[in-house]
Amino acid sequence: VIPIASFLIINTATGKVRNYHAGDEFIGIAAAGKGFIGNSNPENNSNPKYTLVGLLGQLDFNQDEVIIENRVIYTKDRKRIGILLANGKVLVK
Repeated sequence: VIPIASFLIINTATGKVRNYHAGDEFIGIAAAGKGFIGNSNPENNSNPKYTLVGLLGQLDFNQDEVIIENRVIYTKDRKRIGILLANGKVLVK
C-alpha cells in the first residue's frame, strides 16, 4: 500500500506504480482527496490495494520528500514537480 501524498513513478520493469526513488520519472502523487485523478474507477476506489494517482491539479503532498525553492517544488534529485500554493498544496501540471 502506497502512503497518501507520496510521490509516485511507474516502474518500467513491471509497469506498476511505486514510491519515487532518485532517478525515476515522476508521474503523480498518491491522492486521497479531490484533484484531477487520472486513474479513478468507481469499481476500484474502495479497494485498499488500488491507488488514486493525481496527475494534474491541486494536491496534498509530503513536504519531507521534496525541495521547495521560491515556491517551486522539486524532487530530491531536482526534477520539477510544480508550484507551492498559498493553501499548502502543490499545483501539478
